[in-house]
Amino acid sequence: MSRLAVIGTGVIGNGWIARALAQGWDVVAFDPDPQAPARNRLSTTPGPR
Repeated sequence: MSRLAVIGTGVIGNGWIARALAQGWDVVAFDPDPQAPARNRLSTTPGPR
């Protein structure tokens, strides 16, 4: 199993997260913004928003 660490979960960071998750990787992400967890779920959850 491969693992990716992402520092910063803006547009580019979330792009890397989505790509790694789609390939079955484990992902660990860090962003100091308190809103980051909600933004990450919205960006990486499949389906309509």
